[in-house]
Amino acid sequence: MSMYGYGATAETDVERVRQNWGWFLALGIGLGILGIIALGATVTTTVVSTVILGVVILTGGLVVIASAFTAGGGVGGAILRGALGVLLLLAGAYLIFNPRIGALTLTLVMAWYFIIAGAVKVVSSLVERYPGWGWTLSAGVVTFLLGLLLTASWPVSGLYAIGLFVGIDLILGGVSWVVVALMARSAVPQAHEAAPAA
Repeated sequence: MSMYGYGATAETDVERVRQNWGWFLALGIGLGILGIIALGATVTTTVVSTVILGVVILTGGLVVIASAFTAGGGVGGAILRGALGVLLLLAGAYLIFNPRIGALTLTLVMAWYFIIAGAVKVVSSLVERYPGWGWTLSAGVVTFLLGLLLTASWPVSGLYAIGLFVGIDLILGGVSWVVVALMARSAVPQAHEAAPAA
């Protein structure tokens, strides 16, 4: 292992995290605070997230259109890429200038995805009974019910669902960074204390 430098790299990474654990802790706390703010203003978060997604899609459309003129593949490929780029431009612009309606559409699509994905997980876990299938079954049931809940409460759910998910994701991400920072701070000194005895 050491001849490839894996051990040294791992030790270097751990040491780097330990030296900068305060920044990771601050990042985690910051993400947690943003998540709490997002949960407190789910409608605003939903609208802002939809606009950001629209900007990303619109940018992707510009890139695809540019590739239609620069990449190979002949005239047919260029036309297809150009058409796809135009569709992405239109979709991005639609989300940017109509974020509330766009959020309703995205929520409905997301709800149906949850329903289908949850049903697939439930059926596959019951049929195949692979190791740990119970966890997959539970996750599938939760996903399926979440999709049904979003669909049943739509269009109202379209105003808060995306913001709710973004807020929860930010909080979970913040907690994970806080845990990494605290573990890095406490684990490495213990390793140094054990070194002389070895």
